[in-house]
Amino acid sequence: MVLFRGGIVSNIAFFAIIALFLSILCTGATAAPGSSGDIASAYQISSQQHSAQSISATTGSSLTCLFTFRGTSYSFDIPYDTHLYTRLQAEQRRWPAGTSWEDHDSIGRYYNGYVHDPAADEFFASLIKGLHEIRDQERLSPDEFVELCTAFVQQIPYDENAGIVPRSPAEVVYENSGDCDEKSLLLIGILAREGYGTSLIVFPDEAHAVAGLRVNGTVVGEDHIVAGNDGTLYCLIEATMPAFIGETGCIYDPASAHVFSTSTGKEYALAETAVAVSGWKRAEQGDLATEKLRLNELKEEIQALGSSAAAHSYNALVSVYNRGAADYSQHFIIYQQICAMTDDCGGAFALLAANGYL
Repeated sequence: MVLFRGGIVSNIAFFAIIALFLSILCTGATAAPGSSGDIASAYQISSQQHSAQSISATTGSSLTCLFTFRGTSYSFDIPYDTHLYTRLQAEQRRWPAGTSWEDHDSIGRYYNGYVHDPAADEFFASLIKGLHEIRDQERLSPDEFVELCTAFVQQIPYDENAGIVPRSPAEVVYENSGDCDEKSLLLIGILAREGYGTSLIVFPDEAHAVAGLRVNGTVVGEDHIVAGNDGTLYCLIEATMPAFIGETGCIYDPASAHVFSTSTGKEYALAETAVAVSGWKRAEQGDLATEKLRLNELKEEIQALGSSAAAHSYNALVSVYNRGAADYSQHFIIYQQICAMTDDCGGAFALLAANGYL
């Protein structure tokens, strides 16, 4: 995008054009903040392209699950088990008395009770059956199916007023609402029954939890991968909002994580691709913010030179600004496209590679 050509333009016209350009150019240059509540405000993912959708609507004795995946809307029905829901509502699920985060076994059993509750097996079976129908219809690979399941859970509305004691996975779906650990446990329950190695990863100091998906032991990416007590590596999955598998906020880089294994099983094969895409997105977000600041500083310099009619310096800075604005525009377009592809890691990687970013 070229705004200026050689020569001096009038101050009024220049100021009007540059103000208009910057208002368009700089809007949305940084990622949209994540949800409030138990996600720190510094966790920025930029998933504004994904509109919040109602995942479920009760119709008689069935529940219609609604969500989007790669730009297409999908729906399927599951039984609405009133007996299960009533039982779950009546249960007194309490944190193990007298435990701390170092009581790994006690807390692990507590969370595993949510994932492997036999009473919820039929609920999970009906949910997975609906997801399988979409998988088969779209001929998704196993890794793409993981993205489908993740997108389904991520789009369930986030509940910033959830209580301390987590709701069960079935309650999250029936109530169409959940916070970080509740939605993570739902996603873990699905993936564990699909044969994947899973874990719940808790950041106590940040009051946040994410799902963990087992990855190959050779995967690198310290900002995206954590190790369990037995050395098993897990890729983080943010369940509260649309985000790439492996995408994390920088606030969690130095955070202390507690990893509670919830199932042993197969690995997620796209982990290295996910780490590469997530890493690029985070770095690009920072680069765009820096470039935005630099362009604003150039604007101020150009305005000052324009008022003093220093033609040579003025035109030289205009040329620099034009080149910077063009580069910013190109990078911002790619960044926005990547932000809209959180449910298609392979496609995002291909787009970045085709444009020479990876």
